[in-house]
Amino acid sequence: MEKDEIIRFIAEWQNRILRIHGIDREYLHALQETIGSRPIKIISGFRRSG
Repeated sequence: MEKDEIIRFIAEWQNRILRIHGIDREYLHALQETIGSRPIKIISGFRRSG
């Protein structure tokens, strides 16, 4: 593969990734309202899942 082909390939995949939208969760709004309030909240989940 030539350098230009590799760069074009990488750019194409980056654009695909940028077009992917996450999943809206029902609890997102409730979590955003608690930002900055006490006590501290911890949100945990699977590593690298989103």
